[in-house]
Amino acid sequence: MEFLLYRIRVDMRVFDCNPDDSRDDYELDGTSKWGLPGVKCPTCGSTWGTTGVEYPTVDISDEPFADEYTRYWPVSLEELERLTARIRSRFPEGAPLPPGTLFGTLTGKASGPFPDFVWLSSWSLLIKRDAYAQLRAKNVRMPAAIAPDLRLPKNQVNDLLVLEILPLVSLTSASFLPGDEPCKSCGREGRQVDVPIISRDSIPADVDMFRPRNFPTYILGTERFKQAVDELGLKGMVFQELALA
Repeated sequence: MEFLLYRIRVDMRVFDCNPDDSRDDYELDGTSKWGLPGVKCPTCGSTWGTTGVEYPTVDISDEPFADEYTRYWPVSLEELERLTARIRSRFPEGAPLPPGTLFGTLTGKASGPFPDFVWLSSWSLLIKRDAYAQLRAKNVRMPAAIAPDLRLPKNQVNDLLVLEILPLVSLTSASFLPGDEPCKSCGREGRQVDVPIISRDSIPADVDMFRPRNFPTYILGTERFKQAVDELGLKGMVFQELALA
């Protein structure tokens, strides 16, 4: 999949997707197999790592240096650039790889009962296999998905998939409270979101779930996605429409 191949659609509605707290009677605990470390930036003085940039389908288990990507202690910008360059070809073309990016199989433990959408956090989403298939049957352009490695009770089957929801769209500058612009060296966005507003021109035409590149903790869905979820009666997710500009 290549980021640069996404076509743009400009006449649509976009919704913020969030956990349905009335359906959280399950347990899920886990983490991605690998990740990029945090960074210490000499320009802005921040030590940080991102949240929400995750590529569960990316596998580097065949690399002799794979274990180096299980160490998340902050490093220098130069070391981060070295670590990133060595694995960049494994990711979709143009994929953002900020410090703290997670990738590889989600590994952990879980127990149900599970709704159709299962949340590891408000920015990490799993889905039941059957729900994924039903959405695709309704012509929803779903992101890639892969099975997690979960320890489950003996009476439960691992019928979940981790969604690879890519950072594709942009929040407009009007979304943010006043503050410094992103650091030109490390890219850190220090401003806080006030009211998220999606840049209409950044919305892709070829996928119905995505994240903002400049605030990837949001999981967003198109009207096509929301309508299909509602029609199928899928459980575990609530929606809030966002403004476009």
